[in-house]
Amino acid sequence: MLDQKLMSYVSLRCSLQVDKI
Repeated sequence: MLDQKLMSYVSLRCSLQVDKI
């Protein structure tokens, strides 16, 4: 489903953002 893909994307983005900070 789209929701699952979105969650995965958000999770990845969060991880990247945290890594940047």
